Amino acid sequence: MRYLTALVLLLAVGVVPVCAQGSPKERRTVSFELDFQEGVDDNADGSGEASSFFELRPSIQFRQYHRSGAWMVEYQSTLRRFSGLSSRDQFDHELRLDGAFRLSRRWQVSYQQSFLRSTNPFLRVVDNAAGSNTVGSVLFAPNRSVVGPQRRYTQLGSNLTFQYRLGAQTQVSFGGDYFREDQPREFLLDLETRNFRVEFGKQYARGKSLGAHYSLQLFRTPAANTRVRTQSFVLSHGFEVRPGTRITFFGGPQVSRVRSEPIVNLSLFFFTLRLNLRVRESVNTLAVGTLFAHRVNDRTWLEVTASRRVSEGGGFTGTVIQKAARVNFRREISRRLTASIAAYIADDTALAGVGLSQDVQTKGFSTGFEYRLNRRLGFRGQYDYFHIVAVPEQLRSSLARNRLSVGIHYLFGRVSLGR
Repeated sequence: MRYLTALVLLLAVGVVPVCAQGSPKERRTVSFELDFQEGVDDNADGSGEASSFFELRPSIQFRQYHRSGAWMVEYQSTLRRFSGLSSRDQFDHELRLDGAFRLSRRWQVSYQQSFLRSTNPFLRVVDNAAGSNTVGSVLFAPNRSVVGPQRRYTQLGSNLTFQYRLGAQTQVSFGGDYFREDQPREFLLDLETRNFRVEFGKQYARGKSLGAHYSLQLFRTPAANTRVRTQSFVLSHGFEVRPGTRITFFGGPQVSRVRSEPIVNLSLFFFTLRLNLRVRESVNTLAVGTLFAHRVNDRTWLEVTASRRVSEGGGFTGTVIQKAARVNFRREISRRLTASIAAYIADDTALAGVGLSQDVQTKGFSTGFEYRLNRRLGFRGQYDYFHIVAVPEQLRSSLARNRLSVGIHYLFGRVSLGR
């Protein structure tokens, strides 16, 4: 805590220089931020022993505004050090690029690109679409239910969407998504997912809408020599219960074509035979789910999602049939204090029996708060919990995690680069 106390005093008395604040109307802005936190992790290295840690995370963000849209790029780097562990200092790197532009009166395009190289497994379960989820973001999103052990992993994600307005209440969109994760641990699997989607939506009455969604997903697990091609045909219906409260139901068939070539070793007298067994199988499943969203304003919202779908296995197994539910809640209690809660539970079953012979059941919970002393300085606290069942005992003990941290967030300023 001595590091945290010293840094708070340093920022509070204004020793750190502060850049001038930019106006929201300015076309180009650059902002600089700093996060510092200390905490404790009860299973930092998988041995079940608790260890304290501190993190230092500087970040820089550039925004460009146009009459037709805007784009931004953000980079942040994290230094993490655990006390009592033999491992060296850990460095994380994250780069994001987002943009949205109106090409004409009817056409609009949006894109996102992200790169993450991290040793913090809790970042794997963060729902980046929380508060603004749609049927597509729930149905086609990566598996966000597995934290896993402490290790270095790399994620690469991107998506591109074109939207065309057929009328005042009718639109069609199409695009593609790509997600890849590389894992260094011997019992975890690299994975790659590609997705092409077409979505149609129409508001046929006040507060009521219909949608049709088609996607072609390609799941690839290199280490297991497995490829899965899944086609989804899903219909959705949404309606407002009252202003600010909306419920959406969706469902439809998913047709998966599994191609797997597992390697089997057979011992015969003094010889060992390696056989490649080719598996070709079609699996028909049903994708169903619901999305509940309650929004009072931008400061208070609640979101609940539940779904059954085909997804990748999060690094523990190949493609799975996932049954999952998630709750996200955020409230600005006062002008200075904000609180958030997120909880999830999931059950993953290997598709066509290719992968683990038993289900992987996971559950997690996180809660946090931020108290702003002024427009630049704020205190933050965070608690994260993850638990996994129905896996071998030696893995279960190394994967259960509790992490508690407190720290500060400081905005150095926002610099205007002019128009």
